Amino acid sequence: MALLSFIYLIGSLRTNIVFLLIFVVATIGFSMAAAGFFSLALANNAYGEQMIIGTGACFFAAAVFGWYLTLAAIIEIQEVPIPSLPLVDLSTKIKAKSLVRAAKDAKRSQ
Repeated sequence: MALLSFIYLIGSLRTNIVFLLIFVVATIGFSMAAAGFFSLALANNAYGEQMIIGTGACFFAAAVFGWYLTLAAIIEIQEVPIPSLPLVDLSTKIKAKSLVRAAKDAKRSQ
């Protein structure tokens, strides 16, 4: 699941910061769960329990980010008369591959 979550993380790079943070924390959480269960299977209970606690903290953070994203979407869709929640659009910070290639081609042609 950590690998799949990491693939989704890569796919979310150009969306918004909240969506990106959900997948960052979920990827860390799945990795910690794997480490924790592996440690518990090898009878390393102290380390395994710490990893499982860390897993819970990561998924709690992912849930908080998810609820924030849901609330921001509800405010926008329902046009609630309160200020919109900031999501920080990343599509302007991380350029699409086709735009970068076009910019390079334009510089070469000059």
